[in-house]
Amino acid sequence: MSQPLDKIENIGRYKIISRLGEGGMGVVFKAVDPIIDRVVAIKVAKKFMGKGQTESLAAVDKNRFLCEARTAGSLVHPNIVLTYDAGIENDQVYIAQEYVDGETLAVNIREGRLLPIKKSLEIIYNTCYALDYIHQKGLVHRDIKPSNIMVNQLGQVKLMDFGLAGDLEAMLKGVERKEIVGTVGYMSPEQASGEMLDARSDIFSLGLVLYELLTGQKAFKGETPYQMMYQIVYGDFTPIETYLPDILLNLKGIIQTCLCREKEFRYPRAGDLAEDLLPIIRGSDSAVFDKRDQEKLELLKRLDFFKHFQYSDLQEVLKISTFHTYQRGEVIAEEAIVDNNFYLIVSGRAKVVTDSEEKNLIPGEVFGESAALTNMKRVSKVVAQTETVAVVINASLFVNASEPIH
Repeated sequence: MSQPLDKIENIGRYKIISRLGEGGMGVVFKAVDPIIDRVVAIKVAKKFMGKGQTESLAAVDKNRFLCEARTAGSLVHPNIVLTYDAGIENDQVYIAQEYVDGETLAVNIREGRLLPIKKSLEIIYNTCYALDYIHQKGLVHRDIKPSNIMVNQLGQVKLMDFGLAGDLEAMLKGVERKEIVGTVGYMSPEQASGEMLDARSDIFSLGLVLYELLTGQKAFKGETPYQMMYQIVYGDFTPIETYLPDILLNLKGIIQTCLCREKEFRYPRAGDLAEDLLPIIRGSDSAVFDKRDQEKLELLKRLDFFKHFQYSDLQEVLKISTFHTYQRGEVIAEEAIVDNNFYLIVSGRAKVVTDSEEKNLIPGEVFGESAALTNMKRVSKVVAQTETVAVVINASLFVNASEPIH
């Protein structure tokens, strides 16, 4: 028998602390896992939460909720809320997820709460890489909106709520039935029309979020949900310069590309949108770094290792490291010594040499971190096989760096 909402104290092994909010499919609680003493967010299926309800969810509803758990549980990315667990207890279906101590962007689209433009762009930039990741996994989120993007106390961006996520392959094959899903005001034209969706639908929705973050206004207006959907499908969005007369032309162009009615003219990948945002974000800090530093940032950003770092994080990496070029055959790190540095290959190739084996290192690979951070002697040496550029990171400075860098 399911517990009434006002009586729930435990679900599974989790002890309920407080209620956090309510979404389309469930009620979210702050809870604690007593076994490992971890604070989590518990999402409980809404139909199990009604006061006095005793009937089970219909199989299709239960499967849909558990499908969200399976989808979210397969995603591991620094800008996506982690899913730890899911289960059914006394007719209540629940999902245990990472607890994010922060606020959703819904707070920052209100009058008087708008963020600085650079901060808004950095949030969208990081959300792009979360979307790029799920699109590469063959998924479409289908519910990108301010309340589904959180920023924690450290400034890290977290995309959440995969209750409406759809499988691209299933949609292409016609296995997944066409239906209008999403949130009115943040749908793409094809979404509002019940057409087949792909990654470009999420990009349109993210463009709407960006527009609202910058202006505090919705791009499309309507007094009723039907009018709003009609405007998205057939109308034109209010030119952003109406609210931001001094908007940069390239930023205006980015928004126009995101919000093209015909998806063929939008960004094909969220990563492409991120790459167009980066020069604007970087430009606002151009006085902080000289030309060589800008070149270093570009080198770091090309590496998969740093792909999901925020621009401010890369700035901090530069502050605690140096770039060094090693010639072919030159020893980068000597064995049997205590070295306070660890290294990341930026370009070229190197090899790790021990008594028993050799291992090749390519751009993006890190070495020496264990010995440097534990103040132990190195057990191998590293030699440049070609001209090699490496980032040399000081372990003492790293220890005192911010948590996102760790």
